[in-house]
Amino acid sequence: MRKHTITACIALSLLTGCANQGDQTRAEGAGLGVLLGAVAGGVLGGKEGAFIGATAGGLVGLAAGDYVAKEKAKYKSTEELLDAHKKEVAEAAATAEARSRSTGLLIKSTEMQLADLKRSNASAEDQLKTKAVMLDRLKQQHEQLKSDVVLLDQKADQETNLYNDLKKRTATNDQAAQAKIQQLVDNRDQYVQQKLAISGQITAIEKEINQIG
Repeated sequence: MRKHTITACIALSLLTGCANQGDQTRAEGAGLGVLLGAVAGGVLGGKEGAFIGATAGGLVGLAAGDYVAKEKAKYKSTEELLDAHKKEVAEAAATAEARSRSTGLLIKSTEMQLADLKRSNASAEDQLKTKAVMLDRLKQQHEQLKSDVVLLDQKADQETNLYNDLKKRTATNDQAAQAKIQQLVDNRDQYVQQKLAISGQITAIEKEINQIG
């Protein structure tokens, strides 16, 4: 463990050269990432793994800290930040709902087309062409849904990073302020639920793709 800590300190000194000109939030994010990465990397790969893990963890932590710092700088108060993020969650929910409807319609139309194709007297060549068009539409939707999942994952992580930073800087006896920043946890949970719903749609799309072959 001591070796991992020393390694973490070395990696941190390399990374904080970039963070020194930033604010405390960026440096703290990098520091936490370095320590976690060093321990994980050390367990998996000894001294070399610890250094690699510390460096990688530091970069991830620095990026998270940078995001938090930029978000805080965009708004005059915590209340404005929370209102903006609440609006983003609502917009994401509307997008997820629209995506769900379009996926459902696509699956339904695909199944209807397949049924019609089986009943038709179309040549094998024409059937292949029709299926190719259907597959293309399904794959496009599949890629869009996968992109949505990645974005929602990022959003959930960002809410967690913001919550951790604000909680650390909010007095524990200030219950009103603590209750306000709890909204960020609720935001994260909503993003996770949206991601799970879209993941279910991805599974349904993949089933249709396999059915067409």
